[in-house]
Amino acid sequence: MTQSPPEGAPKKKGVPLWAQVLVWVGVIALFAVVALGLRRTQQGTVQVGDKAPDFTLAAFPGFDYDGASQLKLSDLKGKLVVINFWASWC
Repeated sequence: MTQSPPEGAPKKKGVPLWAQVLVWVGVIALFAVVALGLRRTQQGTVQVGDKAPDFTLAAFPGFDYDGASQLKLSDLKGKLVVINFWASWC
């Protein structure tokens, strides 16, 4: 004995198969893009013991370093350098 809904009752409708497939393809594509982006950013990272790459910083307004408005890491060669990676959200 099987139970079937009465004739006037609305049928339950699920999500169409094409919509489910579309969602899964989107999720997989998102994971692939994120994984590829993480892989690319990790290729050029500096490891412990490596020399720091040279970079340029702009001086704060009103301050300068030996008359220059920009400072390169290579300008500080032979001097102790402390880099503080602090942010308000840390």
